[in-house]
Amino acid sequence: MLKVKTQELQEGMVVASDLYITGVKFPLARKGLILNEEHISKLKSHGIAFVYVEHSENYKGSSGQTLALSSVENDIIFEGKVELKGNVPANTSIDAGDSVIIEGDVADGCQIFSRSGVIVIKGFVYGTGDNPLQLYAKQNISVGSATHAVIKTDGEFITEGDIIDTTQAVEEGSIYNFRQRYRRSRYKKCNPY
Repeated sequence: MLKVKTQELQEGMVVASDLYITGVKFPLARKGLILNEEHISKLKSHGIAFVYVEHSENYKGSSGQTLALSSVENDIIFEGKVELKGNVPANTSIDAGDSVIIEGDVADGCQIFSRSGVIVIKGFVYGTGDNPLQLYAKQNISVGSATHAVIKTDGEFITEGDIIDTTQAVEEGSIYNFRQRYRRSRYKKCNPY
């Protein structure tokens, strides 16, 4: 699903989920509706801020758009923001022009890039000694905990859990660990790019 601002909707886009307005039992637009100018005008007149629409596999989006996913099966390249409600399976790459927000865990071998935004991973990032995962962000990176990872950022690196066998390269920001447990981790202040 792709989260698109109503003013950026175009004819031919397909609504990805039923769209309701407060106090009305019937949807304003149903899943599968192919939008035309009349539909878009109706959405705007009801003050709808954004709509989830379907997108094709090769659609790369644009800055300001949000790609909202419940799971990941393939690598992602997207010019806007990527939001994921689930886990990222091993050896998956996510390359976003804006922020990356992940509600789950990130497995070994993954590469997560945010070229202009932040990376927020609410779960754990766990690589292996043979297959560490990599996180690169222009702004801050926040994770639950990190094991066998390479983390590079121009901003702050924030974690609430353990940091084990992890390299953190922070250009201008600081590292905040609310548990203060670093085991076999390396910290260096350098240019990660």
